[in-house]
Amino acid sequence: MREKIIGFLNSSKDYPILLGISSGLYPLLYLYDKNFFLVSSWSQFMIFVLVFLILPTVCFLLFIYGLKNVKRFATYKLKILSVLNFCFFTFFIVLVTFGINKKKILLASLLVAFVLGVLLYKHLKKIIIFQFILASFAMVKILPSVYENLQYSYQWQAQADDIKDVVFKKRPNIYYLQPDGFVGFDQVNKGYYKFDNSQVESFLIDNNFTIYDNFRSNYTSTLTSNSSMFSMKHHYYGVDQNLDDFYKSREIIAGKNPVIEIFKRNNYKTNLILDVPYLVANRPHMNYDYCNIDYNEIPYLVRGFEFEKNTTQDLSNAIESNTANNNFYFVREPKPGHIATRMSKSDGIQLEREKYVIKLKESNQWVRTMVTDITAKDPNSIIIISSDHGGFVGFSYSLESSIKTTDKDLVHSMFSSVLAVKWPENDTPDYTNSLKSSVNVFRVLFSYLSEEEGYLKSLEADNSYGIIKEEAPSGVYELINKQGEVVFNRFSN
Repeated sequence: MREKIIGFLNSSKDYPILLGISSGLYPLLYLYDKNFFLVSSWSQFMIFVLVFLILPTVCFLLFIYGLKNVKRFATYKLKILSVLNFCFFTFFIVLVTFGINKKKILLASLLVAFVLGVLLYKHLKKIIIFQFILASFAMVKILPSVYENLQYSYQWQAQADDIKDVVFKKRPNIYYLQPDGFVGFDQVNKGYYKFDNSQVESFLIDNNFTIYDNFRSNYTSTLTSNSSMFSMKHHYYGVDQNLDDFYKSREIIAGKNPVIEIFKRNNYKTNLILDVPYLVANRPHMNYDYCNIDYNEIPYLVRGFEFEKNTTQDLSNAIESNTANNNFYFVREPKPGHIATRMSKSDGIQLEREKYVIKLKESNQWVRTMVTDITAKDPNSIIIISSDHGGFVGFSYSLESSIKTTDKDLVHSMFSSVLAVKWPENDTPDYTNSLKSSVNVFRVLFSYLSEEEGYLKSLEADNSYGIIKEEAPSGVYELINKQGEVVFNRFSN
C-alpha cells in the first residue's frame, strides 16, 4: 500500500476518475451518516451517486481529454484541476450541511475553495489521498447502519391471531384525523398545560363523539408511535438498537403494515392526506392507493418540512372523488405539534407553553372544520381523532425528555393523546372502554367492523416507552405501565 501511494504521488498521470470520486465520496458518505433515515431509499441512492460521483468525474474527464490540445489549458491544467476538486468538494459539503438555499454561505465557501485550490495545486494528489482517508472514516461510521437496514426484519409485526384475514361486516368510510401533539382533554387542563379546552371537547360531544380519557401514545415521536399503531404491535424502538427513529419506520407508515393490508383485502380504497412530506421524505414504497403528495414534488435531499399542504381542501376533494368506494383516510395536521425540539431553539418553559397553546387553538379550528365538513358529506362514517404523542409542555425542549425524570406530569406530557371517536348511529361499543393506547386502536376498530370480539383477546399491553440517555444507563425504558401508572423500568427483550 505504501509503495502504491508513493507511486501515485510521483506519477505524472492526471487520474480524472480519482479526482471526481474523491471530490464527492466523503460528502456522499457524510450525507448518509448524518441523515440515514431521510435518505434510505434506492431511488435517492441512485440520484446521489449520479450527482456526487458521476457528475464530477464526467466534468474532470471532459476538462482533461476535451481540452488536452489547448495550450493554455495545458499550462494551467494542474491549477484548474485543483480548483475544480476543491470547489466540488466544498459545494457538496455545504449542500449536505446547509442545503441549496444558503447562497451566502455557499458563495463564501466556494470563494475560499477557489483560493485554496490555487494555493495548494502542487499538493493536489496529497489532497486526494486526504479526501479518501476522510471517506474511509465516514464509511466505517455508516456501515453498522447499512447492515442493520439490509438485515431489517418485519417479524415483530406478526399478529398473535388471524386478524390479517378479518372480514368486515360493517363497511362505513373511516376517517383517522391526527393533529400532531394534541393532548387529551383530561390532561390539558392540569399539570404544566393548565389550559381550558372544554369548548372543542363540548363541540365533539355535541357531534356525537365519544371521548376516551386517560388515552396515550405508546412512543414519543411521530414515526415510532405511528409505526406501532399501524402494526398493531409494540416494536420497543427496535428492541436494543436505542434508536429514536428505528429503521423502516417511514416504509411502515406508508403502507408496509397489516392495517393497510387489511383495508385493501376488504376492498377499501386507502387515502393518505399529509400536511408536510415528513412521513415520506425518503420516498418509501407507497402502498396507499392515493396520497396528496406526489414524489415529484419532493426534493431528493429533504428534511420533510419544506412545504405544507392544505389537508382540509385535499380531503374534501378526495371525498368528492371517492363516492363509489369504501374508503379509509389517514389525515395529518402539523398543529399543535410540540415545543422546541432542541435547547438552542427553546424560549424557555413558559414561552414554549404559550406557543403551544396558540397552536392548539389553531388546531382546534382545524378539528371543527374537518368534523363539520366530513359530517356534512359523509354522515354515517366513523371519525377518529387521535394524536401521535403529547406536546412536551413542561420541558424546556422536547429532547430533554431523554433525561430521566420522576415528575408524573412531565411523563404524561410526553404521551397524553386525545382520542375521540364518532361511531355510526351514536352507538358506542361497550368494549371500547378498554381503549387506553394507540397500539390497540385498529384492533378494536377491526373487531367492531367484523363483529368479532374474539380479536380483543390479543390486545397489546398499554405500556408507554421512552429512550433515556442521561441520569440512567442509556436504553429503552417503560415509563407508563399497562395500569396507567408512571414507572421507570428498563426494557430488555
